[in-house]
Amino acid sequence: MRLGPATLARAGLVAMTGSLFGCAVEEPGINPPDGDERRFYYPSGLAIDSSGRRLYVTNANADLLYNKGTLQLVDVEKDPAGCAADPVGPALENCDESALIQGDDRQLTIGSFAGDIEIRKDDSRLYFTTRSGPSGVAWVALSDGMLGDLGQIEVLDEGDPVPLPAEPFGLALLESCDRPRLLVTHLTQGVVTMLDDYDDGLRTVATSPLILPPGSRAPQRAFAIAPRRRDLCAGPAYVTSSTSNQVATVIPDEARLVTGPAFSLAPPLANQFQGSEQRGTDARGIAVAQNGSRAWVAVREPPALLLVDTREQHGLPRDRVLALVEVCPQPSMVRVREDVAGRTLVYVVCFATHQIFVVDGDLMQLVDVIETGRGPATLEFDEQRNRAFVAHYAENTIGWIDLNPQNPTLHRVIRTLGLPEPLLE
Repeated sequence: MRLGPATLARAGLVAMTGSLFGCAVEEPGINPPDGDERRFYYPSGLAIDSSGRRLYVTNANADLLYNKGTLQLVDVEKDPAGCAADPVGPALENCDESALIQGDDRQLTIGSFAGDIEIRKDDSRLYFTTRSGPSGVAWVALSDGMLGDLGQIEVLDEGDPVPLPAEPFGLALLESCDRPRLLVTHLTQGVVTMLDDYDDGLRTVATSPLILPPGSRAPQRAFAIAPRRRDLCAGPAYVTSSTSNQVATVIPDEARLVTGPAFSLAPPLANQFQGSEQRGTDARGIAVAQNGSRAWVAVREPPALLLVDTREQHGLPRDRVLALVEVCPQPSMVRVREDVAGRTLVYVVCFATHQIFVVDGDLMQLVDVIETGRGPATLEFDEQRNRAFVAHYAENTIGWIDLNPQNPTLHRVIRTLGLPEPLLE
């Protein structure tokens, strides 16, 4: 089912404003499309399994047209049907996505305003957050790649010994503990929660104190979270905030989350961006090198990507900003990978300008700009096949990006799964 102009216009407004801090209210709506009518609808989260064949997609249902969002399983190895050259860019082909997400156990209804996805290394379970209908942290068991039953811890459920705070958003998975562990940020609470995964599902173990010290701009908002070392259970995790010029740290142990030292983003920005009154505020995405020695943080005031030295000194991370490079307006998510030449490449997703900036993470120099579809929201790499997938939140498609350095189409969207809809008019 495709939508009419009135719905599209309303959806465009939500795509720009409601995806992050919009009210998560309940509406009756109608059931999401199923069967031959299955489609992406505000795709917001992506995860690919270890085989590289199965792509999992959360659909945010951001304008609440439907009574639920959806979690879909997409077979990205299957040859898509109904492909046609894009009328604007003939080198790009647009493909009907319905044939890739059909069949039993390919779609589940979930809450609305779903976030990004984390998936276990053994492909046995995946996790995501939702902020409406219901709001909470969800898990789905996987069997041979197929979607199993959905379970969820709901926000402020009085039956939970440790209630889950409102507005769960950022998510990080640690698999080096005795059992898998999730760290979750909360947009309007300025806290982080820790959940452990048992055979029968998740349990909230602890909630941190406010992650930033008094004096930060109110209200405190915890945005993205990135463990310094994913192969360590008890190491610090970095937390960004859209209302502060500092990055906080939280440190998990068996039964609690304690706050570590925060570090400021302001000093280096003050030297290079003299015109900004709020230097280093509104930090969004963060990514950490696999060995924990460096981190990259996207900030919006002014728009920049920062390189942070996170190597240990006297048993503690240095957490010192070393360099920055100017990027697109309103940067959001940050992802990092090594290319075949061994370069560390940092990908900064730019929702408003429909781009992904590619930065050499060591030299802190811009090396490429990927032109995407409308409203890129998240990015997922498939290193086995030299490709990446980007969720085009504002046109209901998934973009297929070429990562093969031997191809002339390197860092270009060469295919879209889904037929682009002009949501932003």
